[in-house]
Amino acid sequence: MHGIVKKKRKMHAKESMDELRAKLDDVTKQVAELKAVIHDSGKQVMDNVSLRVQNSSSDSMPTLAAIKNPTQCKLVLPYGALDQNYATGLVFPYGDGLIHSLPLHENHMKVLIDQINKDFQSLPIPVVTDEVSNLQNAVGQIIQWPRNAIILTQIQGRKQQNSTPSLPQTSVGGCTGKNTLTPMNKSKPIELLRERLKNNPLIHVVADYGILETDKFKFWVAQDEILCLLNKRTLDVTILTVWEMNLHSIARVKNKCSFLNPHRILGASCQENPEAVINYIVDAMRIHQGKQFLIAPYLQSEHWVLFVICPHNGTGYILDSIRSPVQKPVDTYYLLKKHVDMAFARYGKYTSNPISWTLAECNQQPDDWECGYYVMKWRMDFVMVEQHGFLSRTATPWNDTTHFSETTLFSIVVKWATQFLNKYMKGVVS
Repeated sequence: MHGIVKKKRKMHAKESMDELRAKLDDVTKQVAELKAVIHDSGKQVMDNVSLRVQNSSSDSMPTLAAIKNPTQCKLVLPYGALDQNYATGLVFPYGDGLIHSLPLHENHMKVLIDQINKDFQSLPIPVVTDEVSNLQNAVGQIIQWPRNAIILTQIQGRKQQNSTPSLPQTSVGGCTGKNTLTPMNKSKPIELLRERLKNNPLIHVVADYGILETDKFKFWVAQDEILCLLNKRTLDVTILTVWEMNLHSIARVKNKCSFLNPHRILGASCQENPEAVINYIVDAMRIHQGKQFLIAPYLQSEHWVLFVICPHNGTGYILDSIRSPVQKPVDTYYLLKKHVDMAFARYGKYTSNPISWTLAECNQQPDDWECGYYVMKWRMDFVMVEQHGFLSRTATPWNDTTHFSETTLFSIVVKWATQFLNKYMKGVVS
């Protein structure tokens, strides 16, 4: 009898071991698939690993394509066959196909992470970045997610009053590296803005007809994009677009400046869809033909520069806070310059001569995070002061290569925060 019991125990133990080995093999396979997905994410690849997540992907994809506003969603594991809930949040309309001013990967959508399944908090996200590597530090961040692993849970989206976790005050970022300085000093507008952002992860902004393009231009400004501004990190295109709208509203009297939409002229667009960029610039010239200047914040290779174009006298100026005539020759380095030249020739209303370009002797940044702030400062100075009498001067106003003080840059941030609160968050509850 004792021998039979012992034999049964051995059989049960063997079955348990076989079951554990099978589970281990399954986990090993899933880890291998995860590594493949992470490796291929940089190549914009979507294979049948992620396609297995939702059998109803053909039904869900048109629904995702049809959303007009950020909409509540559930995110599932984009690999393996577990169909596990990974996180919840908001999925954005595809829109211009950008995330943090860069193109989305193929078959991905932009999502804002609200809550996570703690069982998976250490797992890497599908598209790893320098700032966000795993699910735990993705909370409150905007990242990209395979669209076949996104399940809509509320078609109409959610109201802005709903809460989202407050974001950590980080100091990581920059044009080419990581900033280790402390965030901007406190001020009342900045403190109030931080407080109101805690319960308002997204703010809807609309540029009226003719400000940035012929129609209204609608976009969303996200919590983490504003925190980048407050924490001295590379600025998102939405931040510079809002600043452009603010300058338009306060410089209406005798204003000779028109503004190009930064979303339409990004370096990635210049490279991947040049015809669309050229057509947009031609349209802008038509709309603003009575203006003396076209002001264009331009992002190329994660670095902001400012174009000041004077179409009536055929001159253009490029302000680059990391100026290098040898490494960045005007004729070949700046992609937007070529497209402006082509748009100028195609429009043909000003002169048959090509634009004469100058790489301006402008302020130079000392660290690797300031480029967007410099562009904001230059734009404000030009629109508020330098545009008046600019064409009658024998010399340009840019002849100083010293860096701006942090106090000067901080004052720009305070102005941005004040105007944003007054225009877009006045009735918002903290």
